[in-house]
Amino acid sequence: METLVDGLSFPEAPRFRAGRLYYSDFYRHVVESVDASGRRQVEAEVAAQPSGLGWLPDGRLLIV
Repeated sequence: METLVDGLSFPEAPRFRAGRLYYSDFYRHVVESVDASGRRQVEAEVAAQPSGLGWLPDGRLLIV
């Protein structure tokens, strides 16, 4: 087993899409993605605590 990403506060709702792992970090108020090499990218910063996520039929990210 290999660690892909560390330093997360409270990750939730992991989803794979287009070769990336997406997750919400509840206490940091962000949705991030990470690729197979471990490169992280902030996809969205939100005022509330994000938990669930998904995609609308047109491809837009949905955060709840």
